[in-house]
Amino acid sequence: MALHPQSVAFLAEAAAGPAPGDPGFGVEHVVARRESARLLALTEPRPDIHRVQEVVAGGVPCRLYAPRPDAPVLVHLHGGGWVFGDLETHDAFCRSLALRTRWAVLAVDYRRPPEHPYPEPLEDCETAVGWLREHGDELGADTSAIAVLGDSAGGNLAAGLVVRHPDWFALQVLVYPCVDVTGSAPSFTTEDQGLSAQAMRWFWSAYLPDEQDRLRPDAVPSLAELSGQPRAVMITAEHDPLRDEGEEHGQRLAAAGVPVVTTRYLGMVHGFWRLPGHFDASRAALAQVAGALEDIRRA
Repeated sequence: MALHPQSVAFLAEAAAGPAPGDPGFGVEHVVARRESARLLALTEPRPDIHRVQEVVAGGVPCRLYAPRPDAPVLVHLHGGGWVFGDLETHDAFCRSLALRTRWAVLAVDYRRPPEHPYPEPLEDCETAVGWLREHGDELGADTSAIAVLGDSAGGNLAAGLVVRHPDWFALQVLVYPCVDVTGSAPSFTTEDQGLSAQAMRWFWSAYLPDEQDRLRPDAVPSLAELSGQPRAVMITAEHDPLRDEGEEHGQRLAAAGVPVVTTRYLGMVHGFWRLPGHFDASRAALAQVAGALEDIRRA
């Protein structure tokens, strides 16, 4: 299928400035992009919600979005190539996610490369969820069933966290996750709209500068043994270099006996998930995740 018109418009707006992987892209560009993303986030509408609370979870800064008292908790690990994104850039989306799912969303502000490469971002996520399991009652939340959701690099962290602790979660939601450092899946080179293979290689190098770490299943989930993992929802975008590795991960989960639903959103590009105000498909994907979370509550 061709690019959806909403994807065409999104790409036209996003195509500006040097990108990761371009010659000369360095620390000053990382700093500038982080700042511009935060400034842009300030212009986004922020829906009202029952309670927003700053949380220090075992030393890790987090933010809780509670749509109602005693809601179950969905841990949110943001995307951005591990390098970009923070609590402010994802504030509006986390509010929408909490309101749509009726689950409290705990957004984790993990440390980012290149200043803090693997394992530090993953360890921050692990620390935050471990704290939540012990202290969730202090937040007025129901931690009897915890789910984890991540998109792109956040999907990698979510999958890596499940590799480390498969018994911690009732559901894992992986949105176009980067799980294979080799870039060997066909879509990695055939789909180059928005996110490019060149940029993805740059992001991997920032997260895993030590070649030995590329052999670790919690850093590269395509290497992991998946049996015994919690049920999963896998969401991919048709025109995304990460499409095939995500769908292959979904197939491996199914082969390992893990209940999994994999959905490819046609005409979509990498990044559509976080923009429900721009993409109809984002709102549909949010409804899909809300339904999966409701099934967990009914089980």
